[in-house]
Amino acid sequence: MFFTTLRAKLVVWYTLVLAITFIAFSSILYFFLHRALHDSVDKKLTTIAEITADSTTRDVEDSEKWNEYLEDFFGFKPATKHIQIFDKSGNVKYGAKGERTVKIPVTAETIKNAKKGEITFETIEGLDEYPIRVINYPVIKDDRLINFVQVGTSLEYVQDTLMKLLIIFLFTVPTILIFSSIGGYFLAKAALRPVDEITSLARSIGAKDLSQRIRVRNPKDELGRLAETFNEMLERLSKSFDQTKQFSADASHELRTPLTILKGESEWALRSARNAKEYKATLTSNLEEIDHMSKIIDDLLILSRADSGEIPFELESMKLSPILKDVYDMGIILAEKKSQELLLEIDGIDSISIMGNKLKLKQLFLNLVDNGLKYTKKGGRIDMTARVNSDTVEVVVSDNGIGISDDDQKKIFDRFYRVDKNRSRREGGTGLGLAIARFITEAHRGTLNVTSTPGIGSTFCVTLPLSDN
Repeated sequence: MFFTTLRAKLVVWYTLVLAITFIAFSSILYFFLHRALHDSVDKKLTTIAEITADSTTRDVEDSEKWNEYLEDFFGFKPATKHIQIFDKSGNVKYGAKGERTVKIPVTAETIKNAKKGEITFETIEGLDEYPIRVINYPVIKDDRLINFVQVGTSLEYVQDTLMKLLIIFLFTVPTILIFSSIGGYFLAKAALRPVDEITSLARSIGAKDLSQRIRVRNPKDELGRLAETFNEMLERLSKSFDQTKQFSADASHELRTPLTILKGESEWALRSARNAKEYKATLTSNLEEIDHMSKIIDDLLILSRADSGEIPFELESMKLSPILKDVYDMGIILAEKKSQELLLEIDGIDSISIMGNKLKLKQLFLNLVDNGLKYTKKGGRIDMTARVNSDTVEVVVSDNGIGISDDDQKKIFDRFYRVDKNRSRREGGTGLGLAIARFITEAHRGTLNVTSTPGIGSTFCVTLPLSDN
């Protein structure tokens, strides 16, 4: 169970990487020290062999005097215990003496190499407690072998040094790994504490309470950004839940009113016998309420499918002016019923094209015109104008109606929100027209804005990108 947690995995991987690093570093250090020590031994043997080879030209009568000569020459007794001079046949001519002096054999291969003038290094084991490093140095005169010098030294110091280093590695590396893994565990625990908080908070959050937030210790690191992202997600969810609850409550309210009217009028008609005229009036009223409910349900269906992305818009290049003219023709009929004036000014846009959906664009502009007609008094005026910018076209629908306050301007695109609920209800509005208009505008990669002054009127501006075609 322990090794299934992220914390344990981090500690294991951290320890494994650290172990590989230490082992690799120790191996490299051991290798280079081993090489350096042996190179140092070989250089020392070469130096002594060269000096000893030079001494073979001296007239030294016996080995005892020869040892004294070497000591006088170096100024100290050489550390090496094995110095011998052989003739070209491999017979000992002179040899250094000491307590641990041993006879080092000369192989036929060594004599063969010496006759070629080649220097030979050997490591001989079994003659002493420690291996002996030997150099066979030929002395050549007139292109022929006179004799050759053999100098050897024990590798005791080298092996002791390497063994001490190995012991240090064997002790320190596991110790460092143990303490590092313990430290890594607590470090991972501290680093992942925000994740535990996120997990705990996520388990405690329900649809009824989305107000809780994660405390962000360091907003600049990865976990801090994760916590901030989670908090932002909670904020969006909270707003979404609030909108959903408000939407459900508003939808219930909007549908309850016509249902109440239908029920009341039906009960009135059934309470006693009525004449044909009264029944017809009741049925007419019921039909109006049914139409109103149908309109609400249709609008809700559009917005619901829009939220879930189930309304694919097939956009194509089209002229904008015919669409605005069609909307004007439909709007002028509505305006005449209220003795209102609807004007259209679209000069200069006949040649421009946009990427759009004809039916949805008609619905968008007709909703804006209808909204202006509903909130403008009898005899009022609604203007539709269009102007072209460098890469966009703006369609403006303005009226001289009741206007919208600053507070209401922030909410008019919310679903079921009405500036004047009584007037909208009387005119048959559902409070969803502007929400649908904004959805259609955004689906066309455009923007919908409003400016308004209470008592003077409102202006809705739709900005759409021009087509490249």
